[in-house]
Amino acid sequence: MRPFLYFLCVFFSLPATAQIWDTKDISFPVPSQGWRVRPVDDKVATTFGYSIAPDSIGYQFTNEEKTIQRTMDGGETWQSISFKDIQGDGGFICDVVGIDGNNLFVSYFDNTDGPILYKTFDGGVTWSKDNAGITYFLNWVSFFDKSNGIGFGDPNDSGLFEIIYTSDGGHTWQTRDSTQSIMSIATDEYGQSGEFTTKGDHVWTRTNYNRILHSSDQGITWEVIMIPTGAGGQLGIQADDSLNLYAGFSDFDNNTFTIFKKGIDNDEWIEITPTDNIGYITGFKPIPSSKVLLLDSGIYQDPSTFKTWASTDGGISWAVVAANEGLQYGYVEFYSPTTGYACEIPRSFELPTTKVFKFNGSPISGILNQNKLDVAVSIFPNPASNMLNVEVSTEKIADYWIIINDINGGLIEKQIITNQGSFNTSMTIADLPIGEYSVTISTKDGLVSKKFTKF
Repeated sequence: MRPFLYFLCVFFSLPATAQIWDTKDISFPVPSQGWRVRPVDDKVATTFGYSIAPDSIGYQFTNEEKTIQRTMDGGETWQSISFKDIQGDGGFICDVVGIDGNNLFVSYFDNTDGPILYKTFDGGVTWSKDNAGITYFLNWVSFFDKSNGIGFGDPNDSGLFEIIYTSDGGHTWQTRDSTQSIMSIATDEYGQSGEFTTKGDHVWTRTNYNRILHSSDQGITWEVIMIPTGAGGQLGIQADDSLNLYAGFSDFDNNTFTIFKKGIDNDEWIEITPTDNIGYITGFKPIPSSKVLLLDSGIYQDPSTFKTWASTDGGISWAVVAANEGLQYGYVEFYSPTTGYACEIPRSFELPTTKVFKFNGSPISGILNQNKLDVAVSIFPNPASNMLNVEVSTEKIADYWIIINDINGGLIEKQIITNQGSFNTSMTIADLPIGEYSVTISTKDGLVSKKFTKF
């Protein structure tokens, strides 16, 4: 197989984080590491697990994958679907995507037959296969809509990355003309399994040389985007609805990460790394139809270091929204502001992947949907100089975020309060400059904001 790739929030003086992930059980046929969970819509999602075996450092990937997993009920239950019979030396899955619950596509590498695209149009009852015109390796396929899709392969003998496309919902595939491809810069440069992001007609992917490749016309023509100067480590890329591109780098030698952002028409990268950037990026995703970024980070086989970050202003400021839960969150994928998943990273061969995580949004959903929260809120004194008291009255038990912002929306302070109805809390404002501020009280159902003056 080719290489694979602060906020301290206090309530009653105890650290607390509100749960934004619901744990869902999933059964893989062999001890596995979970991989990307790709939602198709609010109900349907697909995933798979790389089979693992013990070795001297923990576990290693093996070549035994022959099933994918699918949910039809929003992640509550998962069905294992076999797409091939293992023969000879077997092989491994590169990626799996779906148009809907019936039309599924598995990018596969067979140790005997090479690249194969497995296709089903009846939910996995029957499968067909072909190499889709790919010579050596098919890293992934993706669909812009129910008809038009693209696939990305490794360089051919001429050194050009092979691009395939479909216009009939994946039933047939053709190879793009070589003049519409891009040249590799070394004989050992290749694409990355499942590493792509799409928005509208745009698609971005990367190579093992940390080159970012971009097409604005569904893969007809391509350009190379230079990474930030001086950035290094393992690269991951994502894009948001405004076509901003994000590049995250994990430095495994120093156990740190950095994140950069650039606009579609801007060559300049801006660093947006959280202050406490210990560990590696294990998952990163802009949430659709919002300015929210969600980031998973941690040090492998050390669950105490894993946390989920959120930024509600496109990376200007960050807050930890899940931590110290004994779980290792991996790749993040979203279909909508309310439907998203993260995979589980196993701690060892003895503790393989048995879960996926479903995003429940509490309490960040209230910030996203902007619905008015049905609670009575009082803040006092106002104006205030040293302490601001926040009083919430309601009969409904929920997880709350209490957030102070300046007049420009910058995040000043946040408290997380879990599993409470009515409550009182205080926030220290003595060090804030004199001026106008706002306090936002948010649950998964909505928010209430009030202004106060610091004197």
